[in-house]
Amino acid sequence: MPLCTTGSPVTGQNQLSFHALAKTRTNSQVDSRGDESQVRNQRAQALMIISSRHIGNSKFAGPRGESDRSRPMYDAIETPEQITRSKYWFDDGNIILQAEKTQFRVHRSLLSNQSVVFRDMFSMPQPVALDPLVDGCPVVFLSDKVNDLGLVMAVFYDNFKVYNLKELMPFPLLTAILRIGKKYQIEHFQAEGLERLRSEFPKDLDAWDVSVANLVLLEEVEDSLENIINLAHELSIYSILPGAYVSYLSLVKMDEIIQGRKINDSEGGGGDTEVKPLRLNERALLQCLKGRDGLIRKFLDVIKSWLSQPSLILSPQCNQATVCPSIAAKAILNLPVMNFAYVSVLDPQDWDKPRYLCPQCHLSLGEAFNKARREIWADLPSYFGLPKWDELVDFA
Repeated sequence: MPLCTTGSPVTGQNQLSFHALAKTRTNSQVDSRGDESQVRNQRAQALMIISSRHIGNSKFAGPRGESDRSRPMYDAIETPEQITRSKYWFDDGNIILQAEKTQFRVHRSLLSNQSVVFRDMFSMPQPVALDPLVDGCPVVFLSDKVNDLGLVMAVFYDNFKVYNLKELMPFPLLTAILRIGKKYQIEHFQAEGLERLRSEFPKDLDAWDVSVANLVLLEEVEDSLENIINLAHELSIYSILPGAYVSYLSLVKMDEIIQGRKINDSEGGGGDTEVKPLRLNERALLQCLKGRDGLIRKFLDVIKSWLSQPSLILSPQCNQATVCPSIAAKAILNLPVMNFAYVSVLDPQDWDKPRYLCPQCHLSLGEAFNKARREIWADLPSYFGLPKWDELVDFA
């Protein structure tokens, strides 16, 4: 049976989606008892969504057109006028990728070299199409977002003209390489995206302190936190979630967590425009609220223990035993982390030496705070209902 379909590239009982690929590949890896040839055939069927419509010269072109007497290229679902060519349309291209209503005429050899998935697809014997092809090329309909595919094609074909590895990466490009990289098994995309996310939201507390002070490998992290967290859930990038949640809680108040946060977008330079609030997905929201409550409770317990047992924070070498306890208590209550509108209990604190507090107790106070941070960090995933640090596996 030919693998090409005759209905819409979006719907229809006979339509296959590239979303089926991940399940096919996963099942083939888990069920080692399956016949290898059968697995490869299933994989090819999950991959190949070939359109075989004739392209003529009339107004029904898609993007060039077929005659009025011919059946429209996209039946009743899409009209050919809606289909546009992307910037990446090469006359010598031999495969057409379509995302949403945009087509990319590119090269099989390049796709095969970059992607395990495309390499598997093109290595399989192809059925003979019953109808002519589009501009002589088969069309593979993808369920990906056109912006994601366009950014990936820019990396493939334009390289450093559009993207410099030494620069901070914008979030849309990060999203594109991670989504496309995972779906089509482009390993260097996955590695690049993961490295940047893990650098911003590391598992190690010392590395975390560095990332809090500086943007490491991503642009505008603070304005993208909701999207980063949602993307991590979408793609199962779990190792960054504890750090991402803590960053989010240190910057976003409770009402914005619930209602969404509006980020001012100055691009375009026009008048006021309504901005859709950034929101966490439902699962992320529940985990975030759980963690917020747990972290506040934990830090309040720490504060209570310090105030009830001054020996936990004061130096044994203190020479102002009648003065330092009250001064240290006041210094603790004035810490920025005590403003629980923002939960910044894990942010490093660079406080000035409180007046009249002896140098030894000042040092001891900082050590006590950092000890509490390390203890909280070690158990941080549990506050959000996540597994332990070493059990947080990415792309699982």
